[in-house]
Amino acid sequence: MTKLVRVGLLVAVVHGLEDVALLSLGRFLPVPLWAMYLIGLAASVMVLTKLLNHVVPKSKIKTAE
Repeated sequence: MTKLVRVGLLVAVVHGLEDVALLSLGRFLPVPLWAMYLIGLAASVMVLTKLLNHVVPKSKIKTAE
């Protein structure tokens, strides 16, 4: 399995777990819909940024200079 496929599967699994966590949060702690969108967006950005920084080392990222 290539690294790209593994990263894609990992992102899909993490995103699914985030959705389940947000659905559980919405069931037990009623918050407005707009707040759920903000919480979900913030959680996705934090978790997926951490995941990608772990999977793709900064030395392998090519930047335009």
